[in-house]
Amino acid sequence: KAGKLTPLGERIYRFAESANRASKGRDGELTDIGALEHRGIARRMVKNFPEIFCNGTQIDARSSVVVRCILSMINELNEIKALQPGIKIRSDASWADMNYIVPSHDAEVGKVIESGKQTDLQQLRRCTLNNGTYLPKLFNDVQYAADSLNTQKLAETLIALLGGAQNHIGWPWLLDTVFTPEETYAEWLRGNAFWAVEALNIKANGYHGPYQRRSTLLNIIESADTAITSSGKSINMRFGHDGIVLPLAVLMELDQLWLPFDSLEQLPGRFHDYKVIPMACNIQIIFYRTNNCTNADNVLVKVLLNEAEATLPVKPSKAGHPYYNWNDLRKFYTDKINKYEASLQTNT
Repeated sequence: KAGKLTPLGERIYRFAESANRASKGRDGELTDIGALEHRGIARRMVKNFPEIFCNGTQIDARSSVVVRCILSMINELNEIKALQPGIKIRSDASWADMNYIVPSHDAEVGKVIESGKQTDLQQLRRCTLNNGTYLPKLFNDVQYAADSLNTQKLAETLIALLGGAQNHIGWPWLLDTVFTPEETYAEWLRGNAFWAVEALNIKANGYHGPYQRRSTLLNIIESADTAITSSGKSINMRFGHDGIVLPLAVLMELDQLWLPFDSLEQLPGRFHDYKVIPMACNIQIIFYRTNNCTNADNVLVKVLLNEAEATLPVKPSKAGHPYYNWNDLRKFYTDKINKYEASLQTNT
């Protein structure tokens, strides 16, 4: 209204208005591209593992009660059913399963993690504050903008809005017209550090972060034990959140993600959140056995992190990487969790 926007500023303003109208009441829901991504994952699983995704196999699928997770599950299951009509599917989304699909923090550890966010993250934030170099692109009166707006908050909001356009079919890509790669990188550093404090084996969370999702790993072990004792084929699918996938991948020590960090300054070059938890991030655990054998001693396993074969924290089987003996891996994870829980008892 004050006439302070440049032509590009007006274009960004119009886009923000249209995006706001389109997303009103839909914040955090599954987008059209998100649905396509999940259908793609389902197609590749059916193609890559035809011995499992076949007529008669029973799928047990469970989701977080959050709508986008339920829709993610529906899209994958619909695609699987279209490709393999004879497959059997049982699905559910219930608070009864949230204790392992979205496990909460231990009370005292949660305080440590929040403290790390308040101290370490705020310190990083001060080091990466945007200096407002984007302002002349949007405003014809930079002083007016600096006096009237929280320019740092505006930068954060616009980067999130313009970057989020890639999640929608047909939305324009305007991020690079407003922000330099350096500005976008500075904003990413803060987000990357947030995930580090939340989920990595890092001093800022007292090296507790990954263990906060241990009930998810325990459920995986329990489900595997049940499946192995049956001579039939089965598939367990769980649809949760990136905030669970990342600490789970770290706790499982996939691709050496367990390596500790002493400070946030060590993150660049060593940890990139988008490599572990991009949109539609997923962990696939595939079990192999001979002639429907129900003896766990003969079961091999491999793990895919975002559909790429991952290294595991135990010695590979005689078949070599990426195949590992399930008993070895099961014992490693069980011992690791038991040791952590014993330390909590000692500390209390």
